[in-house]
Amino acid sequence: MKKILLGLLLVSVFCIGKGQSDSLNTPEKIVDHFFFLMQDNSDNAVDFLFSTNPFFDIERMPQLEEIKGQLNKLFYFGNLHGYELSSVKTMSPSLKMFTYIARYTRQPIRVDFYFYKPNKRWQIQTFMFDEDFRADFEKIDAEFLNQKTINFED
Repeated sequence: MKKILLGLLLVSVFCIGKGQSDSLNTPEKIVDHFFFLMQDNSDNAVDFLFSTNPFFDIERMPQLEEIKGQLNKLFYFGNLHGYELSSVKTMSPSLKMFTYIARYTRQPIRVDFYFYKPNKRWQIQTFMFDEDFRADFEKIDAEFLNQKTINFED
């Protein structure tokens, strides 16, 4: 009887875990879950994000500790009040970059997620964040200036 109960428990845990991972099958859902975790614990958010890529060993990557340390410093910006999609850039159907604006009390933070889909599942490829928006606004200004102008000359 104990073996049957243990077997049912293992099957149910596997099914629940599989259902949870299947529900995070798009970059947008992965980002939503990342920001949900960011509200309480940025270390868990980083571990989750990089766990989507089977080639990242989250237990042995010194870069992750650096990222976690930098994200932990965001508490200086106050509380996270939400996030907004700023842009999506598609290089191919299997490679996309999502830029979000994380809305902190003191100032916004730009967060870039690069996702890759080598087969059936999306995974994080690169993750960056920055509080300096000057280059973004300069790019917007340059795009505006490069637009075609209409001359009203006779």
